[in-house]
Amino acid sequence: MMRTFALLLTVALLLVTAHRLPAPIQEVPESPTPTPAVAPAAQPRKSPPKPKSKPSGAPRFAGTWTGRITIDKFVDTDVTLVISTDGTSVAQRSQAGVWTRPLTYNGKLLSWQTGPTNHVAWTLTLNPDEQSALVKRTVPGIQNSRAIFKRVQSTEAPGTMPVRKSRPGRNVKGPSGY
Repeated sequence: MMRTFALLLTVALLLVTAHRLPAPIQEVPESPTPTPAVAPAAQPRKSPPKPKSKPSGAPRFAGTWTGRITIDKFVDTDVTLVISTDGTSVAQRSQAGVWTRPLTYNGKLLSWQTGPTNHVAWTLTLNPDEQSALVKRTVPGIQNSRAIFKRVQSTEAPGTMPVRKSRPGRNVKGPSGY
């Protein structure tokens, strides 16, 4: 299943990024009588509009991300991640519950811990398009899962999602808590 998905994703990326050939050059026939050249009036030059600067560091991960990942005995669980605009916290929602956790940024990826005893490690690594990301979930000695998540809402208009703060030792659904 994952190999088929990876193959389809690779083919889609190749098709989307393929360069198109330019249109052929067409020659215009010369006019029989040349027209007098008129010097164009000097117009004041406007500086091109400055592009909006992209956020850097952890804030470039900000927004709402959705995807499906294997969580314990649940197969293909829908997960929503809402990364704060400053990239310092994540609100994570799935059938196991809703958690808010602090994030760690190491220059390449975000990471956080979930579960009743914070033993479940998660990472989110942006793909070059910054609209998809590789999400990994690791439970030491039990299970490793990975999936591609899509950004469904960017930092310009962060999503609002009811989030309840998790407390240590809180009982949650699922064998590992998340």
